Amino acid sequence: MALSESVTLLERGDKKYYIVGTAHVSEQSVEDVRNVIDEVKPDTVCVELCQARYQALTDEDRWSKLDIFKVIREGKMLFLMANLAISAYQRRIGADLGVKPGAEMMAGVEKAKEIEAELTLADRDIHVTLKRTWANLGFWQKIKLMSAIMRSV
Repeated sequence: MALSESVTLLERGDKKYYIVGTAHVSEQSVEDVRNVIDEVKPDTVCVELCQARYQALTDEDRWSKLDIFKVIREGKMLFLMANLAISAYQRRIGADLGVKPGAEMMAGVEKAKEIEAELTLADRDIHVTLKRTWANLGFWQKIKLMSAIMRSV
């Protein structure tokens, strides 16, 4: 079986793991994901998404359902702003390259459903990542980040 050079095969006992190296806004990555799943027909497909990011990619109406007061009460305003900034940046890159951000992950999700493989979301919750990042920033870095977020929104 001839797989793309973006694929790393790991073997442990009788199990084989095909790791597909991807870029978040790359048509080649989308094709690599589809081709590997078509060729290998795995029983499980893992995508580097947490539940929150999975829902963001799969729920087109999420912004209309957003309760801004709940976001504020739960202290998640920073996360919302960071998510908006990251999304805006990825959309700009995606528009320039003609690829929707997260398309390679959605290709994995769609192919898993198509071949009836188990789908595993294999990433730490984005809120944990953002919280840790925020905690490790100094005062001026936080100010710079907040101003960059405000400019991008």
